[in-house]
Amino acid sequence: MGIEPRDLGALEKAVNDAAGRASNLWISFVFFATLIAITTGTVTHRQLFLELPLKLPVLNVELPLMGYFFAVPLFFVVFHFYMLLQLDGLGAKIEDYNAVLREQHAHAADRRLLRQRLDSFIFAQVLVGARDRREGRIGALNGAVAWITMVGLPIGVLLLLQLMFLPYHHQGMTWWHRVCVLADLGLVWFFWGRVGGAEDAAPAGLVEEPKSPRIGGALAARIQMSPAIERIAAWSRAAMRWAIARTAVAAGALVVLFATLVAVYPTEWMHTAWFRAPFQPLTRLLIEGDLDEVVEARRPWLGSNRLLLADTDLGVEEKLVALAKTREVLDPSTKDKAADQARSVPRKVTLYLWDRDLSYANLLRADLRQVDLTRANMRRTNLIQARLEGANLWVAQLQGADLTAARLQGAYLRSAHLQGAYLRWAQLQGADLSWAQLQGARLGEAELQGADLSRAQLQGADLDKAKLQGAVLLGAQLQGANLAQAQLQGADLRRAQLLGAKLTRARVYRTSCPHSFADAAYWCLSGVGASIADVLRIDLRKTQRSQVESSENGTNLTGSAANEFRRFVEDVLRDVPAEVQQLVSRRLSVLEPKARTHEQDVQLAGRWQQERLRSLSPPRRVHIIWRLACGSNGAPHVARGLVRNGRLSDTGHYLHIIAAWMRSDKTDGSKCAGVKGFVDADWVQLTRVQFDALPKVAPAKHDAAQPSAGK
Repeated sequence: MGIEPRDLGALEKAVNDAAGRASNLWISFVFFATLIAITTGTVTHRQLFLELPLKLPVLNVELPLMGYFFAVPLFFVVFHFYMLLQLDGLGAKIEDYNAVLREQHAHAADRRLLRQRLDSFIFAQVLVGARDRREGRIGALNGAVAWITMVGLPIGVLLLLQLMFLPYHHQGMTWWHRVCVLADLGLVWFFWGRVGGAEDAAPAGLVEEPKSPRIGGALAARIQMSPAIERIAAWSRAAMRWAIARTAVAAGALVVLFATLVAVYPTEWMHTAWFRAPFQPLTRLLIEGDLDEVVEARRPWLGSNRLLLADTDLGVEEKLVALAKTREVLDPSTKDKAADQARSVPRKVTLYLWDRDLSYANLLRADLRQVDLTRANMRRTNLIQARLEGANLWVAQLQGADLTAARLQGAYLRSAHLQGAYLRWAQLQGADLSWAQLQGARLGEAELQGADLSRAQLQGADLDKAKLQGAVLLGAQLQGANLAQAQLQGADLRRAQLLGAKLTRARVYRTSCPHSFADAAYWCLSGVGASIADVLRIDLRKTQRSQVESSENGTNLTGSAANEFRRFVEDVLRDVPAEVQQLVSRRLSVLEPKARTHEQDVQLAGRWQQERLRSLSPPRRVHIIWRLACGSNGAPHVARGLVRNGRLSDTGHYLHIIAAWMRSDKTDGSKCAGVKGFVDADWVQLTRVQFDALPKVAPAKHDAAQPSAGK
């Protein structure tokens, strides 16, 4: 006897078997998705910064951070795809079962009883269960569970993976997450239409039974048999399906827009794209916040698209202790040294963060000592009071970064990009800033004793009251820089370009200018720099530091010069890493009382006196400042620096003419290339400078003795 293809019992068994397998798989999928959501949701910014490994759910295997965020979305999408395949197979069996059931049983009551034999798996009940399991409140609950577990949960987990990794700032991985979200959304759209619900309408001519025993009698029968009621019910079901379909389309479109145009990070190319302008407020509200706030008063709703590690322990101290113990084993002589000194001999790297994108991160007071940040992107990063002693920042991108009061003693900043950076009160003793790009940087009151600034680009920089004793400024580009009240004692200014620079009340005791002290043919400031700097009121007093600083440090001004110099060097070297202390001491040795004879000091002071006579005339100064502000070299940082460091204000009543010329670039881009890249805040600052330069009209004073009008 052959197999009966329309055997309802065999089809029922096939449906139950498929539903049982799908039920087990569904439970595993929901459990796995929940574990992924918990594991991913607990990832901290510290783990992202340090690239700590993460455990893969279920398998309990540790994966590298990048491996986890690559493998988990892939494995999850494949698992979801397999789950949808099983549901598609279950739907095909249910479709055949429905067809045979309708053929063999015309009455709905009989079909209802037969469907009660089916597996209680939610999807089986939604697709082919009894009418009261597919409609009404129970049907709505079953449908909600199906939608949440097979549509909402998978898409939500993939979006969570994207959002949690977003502060890492990796373009390739972020796009991988977007591809996974779009692929999973496409799978849902493809399979969800195939897994359709089973209609229980009877063929034409067949009589429906009451769907509930509580509704009976002739009235119920007449109502159910009424064609008008049947048409209204059919229209209602069609309208509901239409509304659900349109809602699903809208939800899918919102997911696509969120994953691609809302969930972006600040340095991603799409962040400033014109087509993303309508979504920028939403990005700021949900994941970005105010990028200019030092400490965010209100965190974004869905986390952050940049690292927030203010006052976070990054484990650097433990690594420094471990390095010190290793050196003690290798060199027992280091045991007797001070802890901080032993940490620095020889220099070891605590963390490797090469080529990392840490832009806009909040690293307030972070401990980054001896961290290797070679070629790191740290644009507009908050590094206020951060500890960066001995850090390697070679070719690092630090444009607009805030390094106020940061500790950078002995840091390696060669060729670093620091245009427009905030370095006020920064401690840079012994730091290597040679070839660094510092156009428009703010270095007011920074401590740069013994630092190497040779050939650094410092056009338009603000070095007001900066401490530059013993600093090397060989060939430095200081055009338009503000060096007012700077302490340049013992600094090396050979071949420095001081076009339009301001040295008012700068201290230049033993500032090394000529190529050779024995050769009197060279002027203090070689080249054109000598005749175009404001040096009318330079300070030639014989001291290593200002009297205010000496009194604050307890220095006895009446003591011997040798003791004063020794205390000065000790103060400078207090926090400088040991491997550069000898170099800094050698650079400061020019200020040692016995390093120069009295005749040499008198001769050098005489040359600076001659520089006073060659100081820049006001008309020449105006022309130079205008050329610097509108020059294309270093734009817009040089022009921005001239606005903020006071050199533009020093042009007097010509300020308004230069400002008008700068503003003309808004309409004619060929007039002033130096302001290309100016933002609204720069134009506001320029307006404020112009307003402050306006002559103040004193209020009229009314004479009390003067008789009033009309008397």
